Amino acid sequence: MATQKPTVEQFTTRELSPISGRASSFFDQAGYDRALNEYNQSQVEAMEKESTEKNKVREDEIRGILDQIIGMYQPGGGFGKGMEGQIERGRTQSVASGMQGLVSSGLSNTTQAAGLGKKYEEEVAMPARMKLEDIRYGALSQAMGQKASFVERIEDMLPDYGLVAQLLSKAAGA
Repeated sequence: MATQKPTVEQFTTRELSPISGRASSFFDQAGYDRALNEYNQSQVEAMEKESTEKNKVREDEIRGILDQIIGMYQPGGGFGKGMEGQIERGRTQSVASGMQGLVSSGLSNTTQAAGLGKKYEEEVAMPARMKLEDIRYGALSQAMGQKASFVERIEDMLPDYGLVAQLLSKAAGA
């Protein structure tokens, strides 16, 4: 039959005497206090360990999310892919439309046809790409700043031994 761990109620109501059968009440009290302190200390350590583990899981999750955001805004990431596609489609449509205009005016065999793509790149595509890069780097900088701020706020929690001792002395006095 497995032994059950004593409960706090058992200690505080003194239904459980760790040194039963001793002649002196001094030894009974000392043994009781020692057992109570050890039990309370193990409870505090268990709660501290559980809290630390949960905090580590949350920290890893937040770091993962921030890394995904940073990856999205880095060059080659997913941000701006749609805009690049629109720029290329716009180029095709603009060159085709310009070519139609040249054909209808009888200038299709001139050097003006060769400049249609360059004109689109200078007037539309380049400014759009520059704006997209400004947005990308601004968002990347912000995401990296958020991660740095998050990492900076992480504190390794050490046990507050003063608080533990205070709780143990209060529990022993109860």
